[in-house]
Amino acid sequence: METLWSLLRRCSPGSVVTALSVMRLLGTISAAHTVVQLGLLHMRRLQRWFSRLRIDPVRQRQRKVTMPLSVGPKLSREG
Repeated sequence: METLWSLLRRCSPGSVVTALSVMRLLGTISAAHTVVQLGLLHMRRLQRWFSRLRIDPVRQRQRKVTMPLSVGPKLSREG
């Protein structure tokens, strides 16, 4: 769970991160869905935003992206 919190802090709304960081966050949330209540539901907005970027996961994983403010409420500890 500490890895999940670390990724959530790094990928906070408005921050500039690599596409790889976003992919790691999505993968970690997916893997933790059994212990995070409604975890898969909380990551839907982030998934939709990231898929619209059409980033090649191999060639463009170091591409910088700005986390949108709209994903913040669902990814915070309170959301």
